[in-house]
Amino acid sequence: MLISFMPLNENQMPWMGGERWDMDGVVEPLYLYDSYLRECEAEVQSVEDGRYVVLDRTIFHPEGGGQPWDTGEIIRGGEEFKVLYVGIFSGRISHEVDRGGLEVGDSIRCHLDWDRRYKLMRMHTALHILWAALVKSIERLKILSSQIALEHGRLDVRADRAELIGKLSEIEEAANRIVREDRRVIARILEREEAERLLLSYGENPSQLPSGERVRMVEVVDWDVAACLGTHVRRTGEVGRIKILKRASKGRNIDRIYFTTLDNYT
Repeated sequence: MLISFMPLNENQMPWMGGERWDMDGVVEPLYLYDSYLRECEAEVQSVEDGRYVVLDRTIFHPEGGGQPWDTGEIIRGGEEFKVLYVGIFSGRISHEVDRGGLEVGDSIRCHLDWDRRYKLMRMHTALHILWAALVKSIERLKILSSQIALEHGRLDVRADRAELIGKLSEIEEAANRIVREDRRVIARILEREEAERLLLSYGENPSQLPSGERVRMVEVVDWDVAACLGTHVRRTGEVGRIKILKRASKGRNIDRIYFTTLDNYT
């Protein structure tokens, strides 16, 4: 059985900044610096109940910020331990494996389930693109929440319902134009003042930034920028076609937009 926990959002998550997380006892999250890393070497820092493992560094993204966890394997010599779940507990990234056996001090290799990760990268970048398309298309629209999964994502919005329904096709086309233009997607850690200037250059309010001297920003060049701890593709062309699946009413002028990514533009 997987442990349940309350995932931290981006405003609650401890942020060390710099070129690495350097606080004692905190796992170095390699996925923040390169979402395309598929393997890494690491050392076991702690093991609880035989199956809950903290490493000194990891490529596995934990559940949080609306993004599911990564899976894969932790390999010690010829032994393989399947990673079933990854979460943040007391500010540390913990990996649930399928069986006991790992010990503190073990030198191991992490191997990522790349197909799962890459689907989530495409979906997360699609969410950023579609989010901006919605905001740019409908005045006074407010995004209330968002989440992605392997096969689809969703955005909960507050807007004039009639206007939203009338513009959904236009919004989808605007998002796919950004995909077809194959724009750069830049994920980087910035000093707070630089992050604030970047937000201002897009007409965004810097007060939305999480606390901390340095902040990880994800920019879809000349389209959108946001503070984000998720994994993303390097170019919008990797996303594939964004398709709005349906709209569902969730209350007075609150609607849920479901979307997915397809492997082609047809």
